[in-house]
Amino acid sequence: MTDSSTRHPVGLDTSHGARHRLTTLRTFLPEIALLVVAAVLWLQTAWFRAGQPQDLGPAFWPRLLIVLLAVCTLARVGQKARALRSGGTDPDEPRSESDSDPGNDEPAADGRRAAIAILSIVGYVTAAIYLGYLIATAAFVVGFLLLSGRRRTVLNTALGVAAALTFSFLFLKVVYISVPSGVGIFDTFTVGVYELIGIY
Repeated sequence: MTDSSTRHPVGLDTSHGARHRLTTLRTFLPEIALLVVAAVLWLQTAWFRAGQPQDLGPAFWPRLLIVLLAVCTLARVGQKARALRSGGTDPDEPRSESDSDPGNDEPAADGRRAAIAILSIVGYVTAAIYLGYLIATAAFVVGFLLLSGRRRTVLNTALGVAAALTFSFLFLKVVYISVPSGVGIFDTFTVGVYELIGIY
């Protein structure tokens, strides 16, 4: 009787420890997935054709965004790790009404905003590689304005196009930083626009 009573808590603790490790791993799964995506995107930039020796090359801008994505993701990992070490829960975990007052849903809202921001960067990096910097930037600005609550479609589109053209001009003509022009038909479209406005 004594042996079974002493062995039971050990088995219970082992089971509890396994569940705790599984819960911790599940907490960091989104960040792990984003880091894997960043690594895959980085490898994709190795296929970009080299620019002139004095240029930074077309891979510079996507890699800069990929590094930004990785840094933001690692910062999120640190934030979650601090919360878990302090005895709290996953900051993205929604709280029940019985455990919190109306003002305590801010952490969950912040977590959603952070997730949307990180996913937006992932989408922007991917679009910049395959659709080209011009189209990706215009779409990113329009999406950002929509998420900010601006519902004026025509004005948002005009601002997105203006921002994309302005930054393309600054990068290519002022600071001589190559940006990706896209693949296939998107490359043809981007080059045609650049030639039309005198960037090329």
